[in-house]
Amino acid sequence: MCRATYQCYQIDSFLTARPSNRLGFKWVTKRQLLMRNTAHDVAPALDVSLGYMYEGGKGVPQDDVEAMRFYRLAAQQGHAKALFRLGDMTFDGNVARRDDVMAFQWFHLAAEQGYLKGQQFRAIVENRMSPADISEARKLASICLQSGYKDCGG
Repeated sequence: MCRATYQCYQIDSFLTARPSNRLGFKWVTKRQLLMRNTAHDVAPALDVSLGYMYEGGKGVPQDDVEAMRFYRLAAQQGHAKALFRLGDMTFDGNVARRDDVMAFQWFHLAAEQGYLKGQQFRAIVENRMSPADISEARKLASICLQSGYKDCGG
């Protein structure tokens, strides 16, 4: 819950951040919103929400690089939706060149957690990959899993 000493923001279902005093929403202080790298105790779901906000310019300036940073923070803790968003941004080439091997890796990691969209997009990207690229992507995903999501390349 937010304290009176902080300006608090509500992250609602539209992924906007706005001042609020309502209960029952994910809360983030302005300090955490602007300086997330020092707020290590914030849940990965908040990182995903902040990633959505930066990706879509919802309440903050649109910034795909910053969105990827927040998704990576959540992905390092194995958050399936963050893994999927990284795959989607890599698949689309939003931040860098499109990379099917890395996109497959992210989709595969999300799919392994039962994330349906990860399964669907893994199949889509797999259809345009060579067997050698698929093998490489599976190897990268295995390394990522073995490292506890700390060594995920890209």
